[in-house]
Amino acid sequence: MLIPILALLVAVFGVVGSVVSLGRAMFFSLDTESEDGPADDLV
Repeated sequence: MLIPILALLVAVFGVVGSVVSLGRAMFFSLDTESEDGPADDLV
């Protein structure tokens, strides 16, 4: 009974981890794009 629960937890953590990494990639890409704006304004 423990093995299916552990497998489910591993699957959930895998999905959450991939979503978090994808979210970080999107956030950092948006962050770098927003940083380029003020830099261009200063120049």
